[in-house]
Amino acid sequence: MPGMAIRKWPSRNPRSRSDFKVEKAMLPPVCSERRSIGKEHHTPSCRAFPSHLPSAARHFISASGASHILKPWSSRWGIVAHQSTENDKTVKSVIGSGDRAGLNSRMILPLFSNRPVFPALSGLLFAGLLALTPLGDACAATSDWATSDGGRMRVIVLPPAPDGTRQAGLQIEPNDGWFTYWREPGDSGIPPQLTAAPEAKVTPSPLSFPVPKRMDIGSVRDVGYDHAVVFPFTLKSSGEDWQSPLKLTAFIGMCRNICIPFQAELSIDLSHEETTDVGEVKLIDKAKSKLPAAAAEDFYVSDFEMAHDLSSLDVSLVLPDGSKEEPRILVTGPEGYLFTEYKAVQSKGNSRTLRIALPKLPRNYSVSGKTWHILVAAGNKRTMEAPLAFATTRPIVQP
Repeated sequence: MPGMAIRKWPSRNPRSRSDFKVEKAMLPPVCSERRSIGKEHHTPSCRAFPSHLPSAARHFISASGASHILKPWSSRWGIVAHQSTENDKTVKSVIGSGDRAGLNSRMILPLFSNRPVFPALSGLLFAGLLALTPLGDACAATSDWATSDGGRMRVIVLPPAPDGTRQAGLQIEPNDGWFTYWREPGDSGIPPQLTAAPEAKVTPSPLSFPVPKRMDIGSVRDVGYDHAVVFPFTLKSSGEDWQSPLKLTAFIGMCRNICIPFQAELSIDLSHEETTDVGEVKLIDKAKSKLPAAAAEDFYVSDFEMAHDLSSLDVSLVLPDGSKEEPRILVTGPEGYLFTEYKAVQSKGNSRTLRIALPKLPRNYSVSGKTWHILVAAGNKRTMEAPLAFATTRPIVQP
């Protein structure tokens, strides 16, 4: 199929003049069926994306062939797509906005509701998904940096441990004013993902996440990182030898006033790992030191109880000595649900009972046998994460 070019749109933000351009994106085509969107229709068309693109990104690109804006300023999901021809090349630009339902399904990548959406920036968004610019020469045991308008990322891989596994980290450096997301992004966002191609014969563990920051932007509450961060993970090889180069695909979101899906295939040369910089080892070690700890004798969940109608959750905590400030908590429930609003209902010494509001859960959701998690930051800078395992004998179901 012909190459794809992205128009270099002029930025409306005087502090951000960076634009992207993609040429000759020679990728296998995927065709969509005709479908109706509001009062508009679009005919079958083909779009292209790499085979290793995460399913959410595939659906976003596939869905983005719509030819008109769908309520881009509302709280409902919409797609904005523009297609034209310049010098015999097809030019497309894509943006979107959405509500919680779209977020829960994780099927459409969001440009989020209640944030300004400018069609002039839409070329930047599509390019943010496809136009990735590696910088510099290959570094031992690290990939090159992949860049987007919101920042850059790379993978660090350490030499094998005695058990044959490798410690590694996804390093992300947002640009000033930008941030990336925690594993549950909040009201909007893209949770970081890392995958390996089947032919790589390696299995990455789930990413581990340092304690995030809560960020309120207007009526939107996000949870993530507005500073450089490393997400540690472990690599396990399914073969006797490690293949080099090692190829992993990272997929994250970078957000400011707009949010850009950022995906890159990161290639790591393992043939010169004996020259691994000690600074890279320290990056992994420092990231691990920032992970929340497990419950301890002086810092733990002593009890928890779900309201019968699933409208709230009471959690009793024992806090460590020296916790002068009230604890800050994040509660994760079903995938895609994060709860951050709570109030203290009882306080005595180092004990606190907090009532967490649960404004919305999936329809007909049952908590019986499910496991949620709570992250607690005490006033003395200690953090703790613990599971909340609900008994199977208590069939509480949301009406």
